[in-house]
Amino acid sequence: MNINKNAYVITLTGPSGCGKSEIINILCEIGKTEQYDFLPMLIPKYTTRAFRKKEIECIEKNTFEELDVIPVHGKDNVVCDKNGNILPEEMQKEIRRKAFKQLNCDLVYEQYGNQYGIHFSSIYECLKVGRSPIIILNDVRTVEDIRTFLGKKCISLFVFRKVPLKEDFYEIGKTRNTEVEETEERYEKANAIYRIYIENIHLFDKLILNTQNGYDSLRCILMQLVESMCEKQSMFVDER
Repeated sequence: MNINKNAYVITLTGPSGCGKSEIINILCEIGKTEQYDFLPMLIPKYTTRAFRKKEIECIEKNTFEELDVIPVHGKDNVVCDKNGNILPEEMQKEIRRKAFKQLNCDLVYEQYGNQYGIHFSSIYECLKVGRSPIIILNDVRTVEDIRTFLGKKCISLFVFRKVPLKEDFYEIGKTRNTEVEETEERYEKANAIYRIYIENIHLFDKLILNTQNGYDSLRCILMQLVESMCEKQSMFVDER
């Protein structure tokens, strides 16, 4: 496979609320400058889970570039009968799982009964034209698989803001008008992902400490990351 020397795959792992979306936005801003030869691009995953309110809003506004997930059925994974009535959730889940299976994704993982998948072709196409795919992955085995396939061309990051606290998630849930069940699920996921880093620290190349309030501080951290990537590119060129 022919991979452009300037491109890397960046995996982002971290619990809800740690700032992954903010990091992606800043990396894309850095990529628009002429200072670095760096062209990041968010690569979404197929999923069988029901779309969240914020994701549905992105679809309605046609801001698809902000989504890190792709529906396997329709435009938002909502399944209706021939009369336009929404089917019971269990029936929807079964239909979505069948649709997901037909996609034949190369990398597949499951979390809380929901499946996620990625085609290697979507990653390779970016790499060949010099773009750096950014993939949000909260499954440690999938991070390990991508690192195995791509070696030094993969940079795995874990994003940490603070130890998850249930009261914080309830407060965020209120501001987003999120259902209590979804808030509790996001808290449980955050706790599980926090343990992932503690138990698998060797899999990550860098810990992004998003603990200081302020855009400038986070941008400085990410600028240093991009600079180190560009230095690696120069080293590869010199070795030839």
